[in-house]
Amino acid sequence: MINDQIIFKEESEETEAPAHLGSWKVLVVDDEEQVHKITSLALSDFTFEGRPLNILRAFNSRDAQQLLHHHKDIAVVLLDVVMESDNAGLELVRFIRESLCNRVVRIVLRTGQPGEAPERSVIREYDIHDYKIKTDLTSQKLFTLMHSSLRSYRDLALAEQKAETLSSIIGVTQDILIDNASDSFVTRAMGQLSKLAHQGDRHHFALERINHHWCYLQGSLGLSENQIVSFSELPVEVADVLKECTTRDENLITDSALVIHTSINRRELYFCLQGEDLNNHFSADTLLLFSENLKTIMENLTLHKQVNQAQVELLYRLGELVETRSLETGNHVKRVARYSELLGKLANLREVEIEQLKLGAPLHDIGKIAVPDTVLNKPGALDPMEWQQMQCHPETGRDLLNHTDLTFLKAAGIIASQHHERWDGKGYPEGLVGENIHIFGRIVAIADVFDALLNERIYKKAWNPADVFLYLENQAGTQFDPTLVGLLLDNKEDFLRIFFELEDHKPFH
Repeated sequence: MINDQIIFKEESEETEAPAHLGSWKVLVVDDEEQVHKITSLALSDFTFEGRPLNILRAFNSRDAQQLLHHHKDIAVVLLDVVMESDNAGLELVRFIRESLCNRVVRIVLRTGQPGEAPERSVIREYDIHDYKIKTDLTSQKLFTLMHSSLRSYRDLALAEQKAETLSSIIGVTQDILIDNASDSFVTRAMGQLSKLAHQGDRHHFALERINHHWCYLQGSLGLSENQIVSFSELPVEVADVLKECTTRDENLITDSALVIHTSINRRELYFCLQGEDLNNHFSADTLLLFSENLKTIMENLTLHKQVNQAQVELLYRLGELVETRSLETGNHVKRVARYSELLGKLANLREVEIEQLKLGAPLHDIGKIAVPDTVLNKPGALDPMEWQQMQCHPETGRDLLNHTDLTFLKAAGIIASQHHERWDGKGYPEGLVGENIHIFGRIVAIADVFDALLNERIYKKAWNPADVFLYLENQAGTQFDPTLVGLLLDNKEDFLRIFFELEDHKPFH
């Protein structure tokens, strides 16, 4: 099993940085043209870590502010103190630190009039990197100054990036957990990994290792989901790292490829990213945190799925218990739940509502637990007293389920109390009319009758599907919500498919 350590693959030393890293941006702010020319000349062949300088020029603080707004990655500002006003440079320092909230850019004050801005007070009161007298700043001293300033900027920028990445990882974890769906886990994890690396236009994909084969789950390679792939179908950089990852039994990152592995319940998932400068986007700590979070998320989603399955099973068993008392099969509650789920989707309910509907539907007749067996299983017509007893079961179900904070049980209480209401107001127990009946009650009313007519009961034979559909059509607008009936009739095959999957193997008559 692959451990959680992140290995940063050793790279050969290069004399020049890759071209995609670009140049270091230096902003020179001074109202003297000669200062700009001398500075540009002195730094014309300067490089730091293989990257040259891109010198930006401003002759007053207003132009400097515009450049700072436009170029968020300026590394060093060489700033004159006295320009359009005696303290223009100092005001620009406050603008950078307070208005732009930029604590990373290195600011070097250069002044030809030290009396206007005494060094001690300026260093103490303003967040600057250094203070220089223009006449003292020789070419060699400028060379030294640029090295120290860029080194400081590099380290601060990296620290800030790590902090942002850590914050993003925490946000990523929350986003994926809020989704709370295992089927979307891979999609969300891949998208967030790519976002963290700022590599939105590069290849990213997820693989699952199954019996020494690689299954492509999803990503940007244009392959079919669940397709078995070979290394030759993957980007070369990622394929090489993936091979080494599995050979060394470690997660791995290089400058151009990243492979993170996580496993739970015998699932071996590999998240792969092809990019640029990945070593600078991820530290060992942040990558390890992301890897650990993926594992935690998978564990939580698996636990949530198990809890949800247990809830569903319990609800079905409770519903089946009631149905067996009335000599009906337990498959009735499963079919009603599935019909209701499908009708909820067709009615464009929200996902959370569909889930509540599906979980609550099996308990639609829970109130029958208080109805005597002699009434439930009477083969003939009920007398007035027996009918009154039968009509009490919606309210009994509501009372059983209402005293809870669980949303799916509250939904079950609504369904239990309203699934015998009618669109025309002639139903029971409250005689609700039209849309005053909760959408859950209207949906389950149709699902319950649809299944009851298709199956044999102690008091009736099973109906032919064509007769059932005709009955629903005739009752639209009186017994049932006409819009919902229309949705069912437009999707007859889908509803019958559910019936045949869970049928009781009793022939139609």
